[in-house]
Amino acid sequence: MHELSLSGAIVNTAVKHAQGRPVSLVSLRVGALRQVVPDTLDFYFGFVSKGTLCEGARLEQELVPARLRCARCECEWEIGMPIFMCPDCGGAGQVEVASGNEFEVESMEVEEALDANNTIAQANRADFDSAGVRVVNFMSAPGAGKTSLLERVVSDLPGVRVGVLEGDVQGSMDADRLASLHVPVTQLNTDPGFGGECHLDANMVRSALPDLPLDDIDLLVIENVGNLVCPAEFKVGEDARIMVSAVTEGEEKPLKYPLMFRACELVLINKVDLLPYLDFDLDKFIYNLEAVHPGVERIVVSAKTGEGIDAWRDWLVGVGAPVEATA
Repeated sequence: MHELSLSGAIVNTAVKHAQGRPVSLVSLRVGALRQVVPDTLDFYFGFVSKGTLCEGARLEQELVPARLRCARCECEWEIGMPIFMCPDCGGAGQVEVASGNEFEVESMEVEEALDANNTIAQANRADFDSAGVRVVNFMSAPGAGKTSLLERVVSDLPGVRVGVLEGDVQGSMDADRLASLHVPVTQLNTDPGFGGECHLDANMVRSALPDLPLDDIDLLVIENVGNLVCPAEFKVGEDARIMVSAVTEGEEKPLKYPLMFRACELVLINKVDLLPYLDFDLDKFIYNLEAVHPGVERIVVSAKTGEGIDAWRDWLVGVGAPVEATA
């Protein structure tokens, strides 16, 4: 049964070095003295890798024969049973294991991140369409107010049954806040199994599909991990993307992180209740936003005072209106 713990070590090592990319092959060198049963290791690898970047990967095992080396004359020989006597000089008690005790990941193959991600995102989208669920990817920097804006609307979307997939590196604080509003919330942390990534990708979302109540919702809001770079690069199977930018971040953000602002269909300019206390030029922010994404829809909002919340709610209702499931 030690193959189970060894499989866990293989998966952890591969995920650590995959840098968020799906793993397709892991090549392993296993010494004969490890007494590993190849078929058993392969079985447990498939079991342990489920829901990680290694799911579906092939495990290739190279058996390294057991060899001893004489410390006196440096003779090496292969052994079937560990007989610790040098066949060349007859030395006993002065031999060491030269090989056969290996257990190491020699190499691995990963898919190009964006190509692999897009393929999985298409599969996610097909599953969402099959269930008749529309999907919104909700993105921002940390602390921009995504969860607060969701708290304002998720329990009051006329005619739309909403669910939330909450992405975080660790913890469930935001998910707990939303769950208290009696909407279905599924937590997805990137730390266990996904290397603590700073974003959600299509494979992570796919791992959460069995836990999502797709038959009971019309709209799925995926609250992405707070980050202004990576979330824009990885599609997850969404119909639309929303970017939240708080006035506390400065009006230059669209110019510094243009991809994030170009990748979205709606920009929510949040925390405008703080404008009297900040050196923030709203007109300049909108000018910079137009420079990187001309004509993008935008709503000025405050999760604290309720300004713009009706327009934000109406936008979500328009996206999440029930659609007929595909066959």
